[in-house]
Amino acid sequence: MIRALAESARVSNLPTVWTNALVGFTIAASSGPPAAALPVPSFSLTIAVVSLLYVGGMFLNDAVDADWDRAHKADRPIARGVISRRAVLIAALACFLSAVGLTVWHAPDHAPTHVFLASLVAAIVLYDLLHKVTGMAVVLMGFCRGLTYLLAAALAAAPLGGTLLDAVLAVYPASIAIVVYVCVLTLAARREDIAGARLGRAWPWLMTLPVVGIAVQSVADRPLTALLAPLPALAWLVWCATLAGRGRIPAAVGGWLAGICLFDAAIFLLLHRPLLASTAFVCWLLTLFLQRSIAGT
Repeated sequence: MIRALAESARVSNLPTVWTNALVGFTIAASSGPPAAALPVPSFSLTIAVVSLLYVGGMFLNDAVDADWDRAHKADRPIARGVISRRAVLIAALACFLSAVGLTVWHAPDHAPTHVFLASLVAAIVLYDLLHKVTGMAVVLMGFCRGLTYLLAAALAAAPLGGTLLDAVLAVYPASIAIVVYVCVLTLAARREDIAGARLGRAWPWLMTLPVVGIAVQSVADRPLTALLAPLPALAWLVWCATLAGRGRIPAAVGGWLAGICLFDAAIFLLLHRPLLASTAFVCWLLTLFLQRSIAGT
């Protein structure tokens, strides 16, 4: 039962959500008053909220896709009969309600935080309901990641009061970049179950554009850092693209998912936060390790 829940929740990808939250939280904290010190519990709560939303979204995804999986992807837990659709739906609802409860408890009077939370939940639910209906749903998946940055920033700013606008303005370039990254990744993932499918030669460039975009913003002030910071992420993304070009799309998609951590590491390097960049590198390795036993898609 526990193994089936872990597979349904795709827990192997959780480290990518943690680094997203760390980016949003860190940028928001940096944009606040210099003397302000955010307690560790605030970040722990942020990690808990985004993790619950991610896991809840994955549970809902499996429940919605159960019939399709029985016909096309029989290795999924519900399709194998090791867990029921009802149990997965209950787990999804419990995760969403827990995330809402924690957010309201942390920031009871911080309406903007509630707006970001509601927007993220709506994006998750709409994606799960529509992704088999229309290809345009990839945009919703991109928004899910972009809103994760913004929700983390809001949760960080809430205890400080009056800093949310500065936090959002500081984090939105990274949010836009991750939206593009995840949209392209999700388009690729839509082909992973098609036998013999390959991705074209343009894919390496498409996947690297968001990383190049965040680096370009720093060229004027820190040209050397802007040149070096994105190199690990770019090298990994191109390697994954070569796998896709050879027809190994599931392996490429899993690698690109793990690459979200390297994307965040590049942001931390551009912010001159080497310790946080190292944390993101560790999360990248952890994601790859976990994907060996629990599929990321």
